[in-house]
Amino acid sequence: ELADIHLIYGESRGNAREAVRRYQGRFPDRRLPSVKMFLNIHRRLRETGKLLPDRRERGSQRPDRILNTEEVVLDAVYENPSICIRRLSGRFDVSLWTIWRTLHEQLLYPYHVQRVQALRPTDFVPRRAFCEW
Repeated sequence: ELADIHLIYGESRGNAREAVRRYQGRFPDRRLPSVKMFLNIHRRLRETGKLLPDRRERGSQRPDRILNTEEVVLDAVYENPSICIRRLSGRFDVSLWTIWRTLHEQLLYPYHVQRVQALRPTDFVPRRAFCEW
């Protein structure tokens, strides 16, 4: 659809309002883009050579509030590495997703420690085979 929008914009010699009318006539079953959409697609194609925006350009930067929360969360994890992400979420009143994303960006991966009650002499061979796999 983006290519069709730009093609019709070119056929209309850069007149966005005329392009909207032509687009509606040629594609009556499609959703009608706004005048601004025609202008933005042409500008993006002229500036970047791409119809789709770069992922890096989408949206805005994270608000300071979230950045401050991320610092506090990382400090709490540094103080107590075994803390549960649900407790962090409740303590700082942020979503589990924000906690999870913050940890992953720092290459930290939450997990639950599994305690082993006892190791037997017969456990050595299978454990070593698993480690060398």
